[in-house]
Amino acid sequence: MENNISKKIKVILSKIKNINNQYSDFFDSLDELDIPSKDALIEDIYNNILLKNDFFSEFTQISSKTIMKLEKEQIFERIISQINNNPNQKDIYIQQFLELFEDISPQDKKVMIQSFLKLNEQELSDQMISLMSILKFKT
Repeated sequence: MENNISKKIKVILSKIKNINNQYSDFFDSLDELDIPSKDALIEDIYNNILLKNDFFSEFTQISSKTIMKLEKEQIFERIISQINNNPNQKDIYIQQFLELFEDISPQDKKVMIQSFLKLNEQELSDQMISLMSILKFKT
């Protein structure tokens, strides 16, 4: 009888070990799967559905242009406001503004800062608006 119970326990332990191995294999297989992140899935949906559909493509182009224009206006207004509130740090705010553009070399930025410091508020605004319409913002 004891021998029979011992055999049953061994069979049960063997089955438990088998289940444990299958469980480990299952999770190893899951780890090997290439499951994209939520951000990657959203980007894929955006690229495959919205950009390839004529209606959505036109809409997203319009909205991205509108958003960029609003961002530029907000940045411009914030910097002008900072300069007006603290004229002693005008050079710092102008430098922050120029850092937004990818096409201006560091040496050109230094020269532009010096020339912008000599401008009055309206002239400075005009120059900044001109730069925003000509040069590309960093992304």
